Amino acid sequence: MKRVLVTGGTGFLGRALVRKILEETPDVEVLTLSRNETNIAMLQTMNVSERLLSVVGDIRDIEVLQSVLDGVDTVVHLASMKHVDLCESCTWEAVTTNVNGTMNLLRLFKGDTLVIVSTSRAVTPVNCHEATKLLMEKLVLEQADRQDRDARYMVVRIGDVVDPDSCIGEPVRRRDGRSKKGETASGYGNGVIYTDAAVALILAVIQRGKNGLTYTPDVTNANLGTSIQRRVLKHTRKPIAGVHAK
Repeated sequence: MKRVLVTGGTGFLGRALVRKILEETPDVEVLTLSRNETNIAMLQTMNVSERLLSVVGDIRDIEVLQSVLDGVDTVVHLASMKHVDLCESCTWEAVTTNVNGTMNLLRLFKGDTLVIVSTSRAVTPVNCHEATKLLMEKLVLEQADRQDRDARYMVVRIGDVVDPDSCIGEPVRRRDGRSKKGETASGYGNGVIYTDAAVALILAVIQRGKNGLTYTPDVTNANLGTSIQRRVLKHTRKPIAGVHAK
């Protein structure tokens, strides 16, 4: 890993991942691709480094994507529409961003490691957001099977990512996009994961993951720390609920 692109790298999880890569791998250059100017400015303020390059662009823009992928050997694909209610009301945007954007990335990527971050709810989608995430997973796993070179295409599937210092106890969105009084991150049925644990999982998959596998945390309880997340990575070759190959 010498030159890494984090699409959507200015979001909540992306900023934490970028910061960790810059801190722990002094020889690695990090690029981010995002269309959110406010978040880009925040990322640059948090990480003053000559090894960080933030590009303003859309995952759907072929020319921008082709330019930013030049010389990149590793991609972590975080860029997507994530808000359930907006995906329901703006379906065209959700599909073109999440699905078409992923297709663009797969067509243009010439490096050796690509990791897509998905949601644990993709196994049984009930709304537009979850359906697009399932399609993103299928596209990556199909590419893993079809490729004719020694590259790795992998999926990381996690629940809701929360900041342990500020988010536990805050209301979270239900799968239909509405907030329910009394329903908090610490008790959400689909499971949540601390930010540092999610970052540790992604980095572990980059380092040790195998082509064509879907990885999930060993434990997705937000009340547990990173050390547990680092012990064992479960994986499955196909996105089937409840099935994990050891």
